[in-house]
Order: sequence, then structure tokens, then C-alpha cells
Amino acid sequence: MFTQIITYCLLFFFNTLTSAAVIGVDFGSEFMKIALISPGKSFEIVENIATHRKTYNILGFVDEKRVYETEAVTKRARYPENTFTFMNKYLGIGKYHFGGSDYEQCLVQGKLNYELYIHSLDETRDSFMFELKDFHFLDSNETVKLSAEEIVAMILKYGSKLSNKQAGFKVK
Repeated sequence: MFTQIITYCLLFFFNTLTSAAVIGVDFGSEFMKIALISPGKSFEIVENIATHRKTYNILGFVDEKRVYETEAVTKRARYPENTFTFMNKYLGIGKYHFGGSDYEQCLVQGKLNYELYIHSLDETRDSFMFELKDFHFLDSNETVKLSAEEIVAMILKYGSKLSNKQAGFKVK
């Protein structure tokens, strides 16, 4: 009896998975492309708000809100220290990536190309932290610091929203 219940639960679970739409993401340095795969259909490339197949891989923080894509690209000239791109270069990189060098040397290495971005190194997570300049969420006066993983997660969440909009339903 217990075996039959487990079997039915597994069949239901796998049936749910096979009837779900999923997305695949090519997350490059400057652009990302998103493929939407739905059951019974061939895959399609998700278009951004300007109906382009390539979506800018950029996130900006301006006027207490997050901006993406072309809006973030245009805001980058005015707010370069609050606009983030090439974040995939920072994923999984920390002190041990540079041969276990000390904290200061790691910051120097990380700031070679991105001196506007990097603020500090979170030693417990061994990842770079990025400080937003003159930007505060809501009415907080606290300085906002984000990791590369958090910034990439926000960009991927935006890509997921684009996929949901094109599919007409929530993509898993």
C-alpha cells in the first residue's frame, strides 16, 4: 500500500514537471538571451520590451527604483557608480580566486577594471560587495551594499518576468 502511494505521488510529480514551461538563459557579459520551452511547442526566444531578442544584462539604481535594459544603459552615463554590468565576471570570485592572497591585495586585483563598483570584500562569503552611491531604499539612510550574486539574481528575475509576459502564464 505504501509503495503504491509513493508511486502515484512520483507519477504526479513527474507529470507536473513534464507539462511545465521552462526557460533557458544564456547569461553573457553584456547581453542575455532567454529561450522559452513550452510543452507541445518548439522553443522560442523571449523578446525584451523593445522586441529585440538580445536583452541588455545591466541593472541600475536611480531615483529609489531599479531600472533594466535600455533605460539602465541611458542612465549609466549619469550614474555610472549605480549601474552594474559584466556581473558574471564576479560570480564565484573572491580572495581564494587570487591564490589566497590577503584582503587588500584581493581588492586591488578586483578594482583593476571596476574601480567605481567594488567597495569591499565580504570575508565570510568570500565575495565582492558593491556599494550604491547616494541611493537609499525607501526612507532608510543606510548605505546599500549588494553582492554580485544579488545583482545577477535581480537581472535573472527580470528575465523571468519577460518570459512570463511572453508566455502568458507563470513559467517555472
